[in-house]
This record gives sequence, structure tokens and C-alpha cells, in this order.
Amino acid sequence: MNDTTSSALNGMMSELAITAKRKMLKWHAGQVMFCPGCEQVLDCRRAVELDFMQGGELKASKITCASCWESKLKGHIEAQAEEHGYTLEVTDGRVLFGNGRKGRKNS
Repeated sequence: MNDTTSSALNGMMSELAITAKRKMLKWHAGQVMFCPGCEQVLDCRRAVELDFMQGGELKASKITCASCWESKLKGHIEAQAEEHGYTLEVTDGRVLFGNGRKGRKNS
């Protein structure tokens, strides 16, 4: 396999991983429907999924809105995860889906 083929495969795998993350975030937000912190409707474009990993295994998963994550939970949950020996994997819908203004002109 040459460098060009390898690069193309890596790009395809990266796109597949992003697509899978988007679909999982949409599914999780749809299952929960409301942010547990502020009780607003949970839109996948502004949702943050928290996966608590230990030894390569998913131990727990939670979802919240980006606003609650940034304002209330981020420091606390990161510290708790570290204290209990978990690796925290954060999937942010704002990053996966962009700013949510697709097709609109920024003013």
C-alpha cells in the first residue's frame, strides 16, 4: 500500500468515525429529549455526550446541553472522573455539527 492509498483510507475512516459519532449523539439526544440540568429540549447540535471509560470499556454515559456543560458541570465532572479512575471522552455536538447555521448567512 502506498502513501496515497493509506492517506485516502485514513480519510475515509475519519469520515466514518465522524458520521458514527453524529448518529450516536442524535440517538442519545433523542432518547433523553430534555437536558437533565435545565430541562430544555435537547438538540443534538448543542448537546454534549460524556462517556466514562475505564480500561477501554464504556462504564457510563451521560448527556447534557452545552450550556449546562460549560456553566455548571465541566470542572466538577472532569475532577470526579479523574478521582474515580475514569477517562472522560467528551463528544460536543457544536463541534460535530458546526455552529448550526448551515445554509444561513452569518450577519
